[in-house]
Amino acid sequence: MINTEIKHNMALEFIGFISRYSKNEEIHELVKEFDLKFNEDIEKWMEDINNEISPFLKSDIELLVGGLWISQYAMLQMVIENEIETPKEYISFFKGVSGEEYIKRCFDEYEMNKYDDNQITFESKDDDIFEAIKFRKDEEEAKNFKQFKKYSTEMKKRLDMVLEEFYNNFFIKYEEKIRKIMKEKVKLSNEKFKDDPETFLEVIGRGDFSNVLKGDRNLKIYVNYTTEFDFAYYIDSSICNIIYGYGMEQRFNQKKMREKSKDFFKALSDEKRLEILRLLGRRKWFSNELAKHFSLTSATMSYHINKLTDLGVVLHEAGDQNKVYYKINKEKLKELFEVALKDILGE
Repeated sequence: MINTEIKHNMALEFIGFISRYSKNEEIHELVKEFDLKFNEDIEKWMEDINNEISPFLKSDIELLVGGLWISQYAMLQMVIENEIETPKEYISFFKGVSGEEYIKRCFDEYEMNKYDDNQITFESKDDDIFEAIKFRKDEEEAKNFKQFKKYSTEMKKRLDMVLEEFYNNFFIKYEEKIRKIMKEKVKLSNEKFKDDPETFLEVIGRGDFSNVLKGDRNLKIYVNYTTEFDFAYYIDSSICNIIYGYGMEQRFNQKKMREKSKDFFKALSDEKRLEILRLLGRRKWFSNELAKHFSLTSATMSYHINKLTDLGVVLHEAGDQNKVYYKINKEKLKELFEVALKDILGE
């Protein structure tokens, strides 16, 4: 890590904004499980768009963006790789990408062979790809990917139109407001990051990024305003790109550790989560290993893991060949037990 600074990029913001809008209700269902609060201004923006948008454009956004959730990560990587700065630049660039090239980028984001020895490639049989995505994500996304791949040219033309219409009719209204807000927030974020980079990334990313910080990788960190609680990263031998929502910084200000201890005991009331902690207490586990051990889908396992990572008692870390494994955070575990004990004893 050499003089890394957190930056805001309006093209990334635009992709995050339309992705947030495409699944706003589902995002609410996910986030309400945690002690995080949505920004009221952004909520109002989403409501205003709902009141103004045509049902046809809304339907297209929900299908073409929300229906293939992995697509946002493919688009985000395109922005970073090509050093695109503005939504207009991205929309223009994206029009030059073919439907097949785009859906192939989406496929690559699933990282099919990262956790499994089965060699599923973009050229594999459609049914094999369907089953792999169904296991990795869910059946709806697998169905959508199959259709998008089959009709990639038509899909891409409609998506080009959706991005341009959404930008011109809606995002452009908020662009300058976001720019002004993030100018100050980026300064504050960089102060926190520079004060303690390792803790900063552990808190917002719920993982251990010490190897990234100590290594020679080219580290780029971007913060978005409207995605709020998203966190994504791409890492290989030479680079690490991190994109997170500004709302994740609320995790620095969790009001009451007592509330956290209550959440902790709720999490432990599930036998599978308790067993996950037992297993991680002995060694690190790859996520796919855990899913197979409990005979659960990746989505169900992610649900349990997210409960534990949000509490800080489990961390994720990049391993060999960019595989992600989970490990226990003994210090946080002890801290939560100590807080709970003091609460019970009235100390």
